[in-house]
Amino acid sequence: MAQPVLVPCVASARERGSLRLVFRSPRGQGAGKRRAVLLLHLRGSAPEHVRVNGREAGLVSRALGWAALALPQGVRWERLTLEPGGPFDGCNDAATAPYVVLEPDAAQK
Repeated sequence: MAQPVLVPCVASARERGSLRLVFRSPRGQGAGKRRAVLLLHLRGSAPEHVRVNGREAGLVSRALGWAALALPQGVRWERLTLEPGGPFDGCNDAATAPYVVLEPDAAQK
């Protein structure tokens, strides 16, 4: 039974209203047929629309100061640029750092 994999953010930077994030790829765990969800700590209220690497991403959940974004198909999750970046925390604090959750495909569960 395949399990979700948490991928930590290792670097972040703010640039012209966007937030750039870099994630460390897990060893021996290729993304394969996995759905990627980005977990982000909110600095305020979540925006209505978020673009990830220039593509619209769907906000799938928000609770207790956190938001979950389903990454669009084909988006390379190792390096992400969020627009707008202001509402989200970067990687400066381990307690609020973003994570990518790689969920197994429904057929693998």
